[in-house]
Amino acid sequence: MTGPGQFAGKLLFASAGSDSAVYLTVFEVKGSGGKRIPVPGMAAKQATPAERTTLYRGDDGDTRIQLAGRWWIRADEGTGWLMLTEDGDDAAASVLSGPVTGTTWKVRTAEGTQAVTYSLDPLAPLLTTTDDAPGVFAPQIVTAGLQEIQRTKSAAGAGLRQVFLGGADLSGVDLGKADLTSSDLTGANLSSAPLSHAALASTTLTGTRCDGTLLDDADLTGVMLEAVSWPTLRSAARVILAQSHARGAALGSAAGSGPGPAPGGRHLLDCTGANLSGADLRSATLASSDLTGAHLSGTLISDAGLAGSVLDKADLSKASLRDVNGPGANLPHADLSGADLSNAQLGAKAFLFTLDSVTAQQLDDAKYAPDAVVTAFAKHGITISPHDEVVCALKGARWRIENYTLRLHDGGSGIDILTDQVRPAVLRGAVCEGTQATAADLAGADLHGIRWFGTGATVDHVDFDGAVLTGSYLQGIRLTQSYLSGTDLSDCVLIQAQLPGCHATPGDGQRPFSLAGALLHGADFRDTTLRSALLVDAAVATSRGVPLFTLPETAQACLDAGDLHALADAFTKVGQPLGDDADARKVQARLLDNSKDPNQAAPRIYRVTILPTELRVFDDSTARFLFKLPAADAQYLNAPIAGSELIAAFRQQNHTLAADAPISAENYWEINTGTVAVKPRPAAYPTMSVFTGSGGLPVYGCVLVRLRDHPQQPEVAFAATVALDTALDADSIGPSDYARSQVDVGLLTWEEFLTPPARPTAGHAGLLAPVKRGVFRT
Repeated sequence: MTGPGQFAGKLLFASAGSDSAVYLTVFEVKGSGGKRIPVPGMAAKQATPAERTTLYRGDDGDTRIQLAGRWWIRADEGTGWLMLTEDGDDAAASVLSGPVTGTTWKVRTAEGTQAVTYSLDPLAPLLTTTDDAPGVFAPQIVTAGLQEIQRTKSAAGAGLRQVFLGGADLSGVDLGKADLTSSDLTGANLSSAPLSHAALASTTLTGTRCDGTLLDDADLTGVMLEAVSWPTLRSAARVILAQSHARGAALGSAAGSGPGPAPGGRHLLDCTGANLSGADLRSATLASSDLTGAHLSGTLISDAGLAGSVLDKADLSKASLRDVNGPGANLPHADLSGADLSNAQLGAKAFLFTLDSVTAQQLDDAKYAPDAVVTAFAKHGITISPHDEVVCALKGARWRIENYTLRLHDGGSGIDILTDQVRPAVLRGAVCEGTQATAADLAGADLHGIRWFGTGATVDHVDFDGAVLTGSYLQGIRLTQSYLSGTDLSDCVLIQAQLPGCHATPGDGQRPFSLAGALLHGADFRDTTLRSALLVDAAVATSRGVPLFTLPETAQACLDAGDLHALADAFTKVGQPLGDDADARKVQARLLDNSKDPNQAAPRIYRVTILPTELRVFDDSTARFLFKLPAADAQYLNAPIAGSELIAAFRQQNHTLAADAPISAENYWEINTGTVAVKPRPAAYPTMSVFTGSGGLPVYGCVLVRLRDHPQQPEVAFAATVALDTALDADSIGPSDYARSQVDVGLLTWEEFLTPPARPTAGHAGLLAPVKRGVFRT
């Protein structure tokens, strides 16, 4: 055993033979120049933890004594006083004896063994050495020594603060509620030892053995766990590891190590409710751990292993999970707000190696596995055939050979080789406000109902191959160049989302990329490719709003008269009911054709809404509000073309308008829905617009959308969806249930393609216009 020796217990050295005892403690005397010098002395009138001395027995059989503050007692042979030192090597070798250890005290000096006596003078309560009879103490044993602890297997509630127990065999010893704060247990054996409710804050546990150890409710705040291997802990429920240092530690469980079952026959280590906030767990192994409800806020988990672990409702806010490896990890309803998931491996594919001997162009051109690929696989112990087909999933970026995925490495240097995992991670219902996930692998992951939004949220170059995000809240998310093959985004809130560079295709088994029922208000599909995508019942916003349904032309009389009761059933049928206090009004608007404006940054068409008190000007292509004009300027909108007065009014608002821009009228009805008690659909519109059209009166939800299922953002303003027409291929199915090809051949208009069919419910046949070809949608 290294260190100061074997722990021999803790004592209080009390004075003997007086009515009121005083205790050995550290006090200060004035030295030369007024300097305060700490010395040992009989100066404490009460016994507190500061008066407890710690004893260590060396190989020579003598005892070294340590006081609070890690001061060692040494013998100053020049003065004959006992003094203090911070260096354990300078500690005096003491001989303690008597009916109770420490009744008499001697120290070994160069002149031989000398007795220790003491003064009770409050001005100079010093300990001195003498050749005469030793002083008599009245020692009180506070904590038994290691030998006695090992014999009785009991140290429950023991005071072991700041004790060196390095290499000690404490297997099976009951340490429940023991105070081991700031102690050193380097290399100690704690196997099968109950440490529930023990205090181990700032303790060094490097190299400890903890097979079957019970750590429930133990406080390990700030402990040193560097490179420890605890694969078979018995349980660690509600353990506190806040601010701990556990880089490279193995804290997960192995087969048969705990009571909780896990996939694959493993057992889960019970760490439910554990507090690991701010801990350093980089490269640690937390595999097969049950961290349900655990607190990991601000924790460093980079490069850690989370395979098969459960983090249900865990707090991972602001945690770093960069490069974490967590196949099969379960994080349902976890809070990942502000966390960093960059390069996290939580998907259905496991990274094997990086291939440098072949280029993306060679794989694009290859029909079968190139020789360089076959050779590289063989070097890693994997056999593939030169006759295995190369399937190009995304030109220049992604390929498949048998059960292996080949992916262009982030940054373009090399080709990453991945294989299918047993089970991807589950993040169902997780909260990811402001979460970063650059280049994360979430292929096949269960992300049902995840809420990923907010400032700082980064979801670029993420592998969502086959991932399921049904019902997720992704408002304003930016999915730059993410891989969306077979991804299910049905019923998602994607309002104002951006998908630049995304290539969404059918996945394995030709499972389509799905936006069915998604809310796509203001979503930006520029530089996006959607192949065979499914958009059934999706909400897509045009410059007029979101197409909802079409009223028959006979409804115009009701709208003019403001009689909405006669139309209420039609609105209820499509899930947009009107309140009893709903009202309608006629709105005048003008379209200004600005296509000849040399300023290419200016809108191509302006829409001007004429209100009694003001004019509101919008970019008609995006429905984005631009500015207001005085109501008096309405007179300039009655001309067939824009005159100088109107052009000047636009210029004053820092917008350009082409000379002689054609002006056309487009009047419509605006309906305010009023107070609606029942919200049958996830999205509702407090304002709807009704326009005239060929074959009926199309109804649009506009301005604001109310989200029934997302109370954190119940109402969102929106603009038109951008560039969806250029993103969809001919085989994609639109909100109308028709393929895009029907638009391309002129059988449907774009507005009809975006209008979902009325799906009647019982008792709501109602007033609805027939669709094209005179067929009612059912």
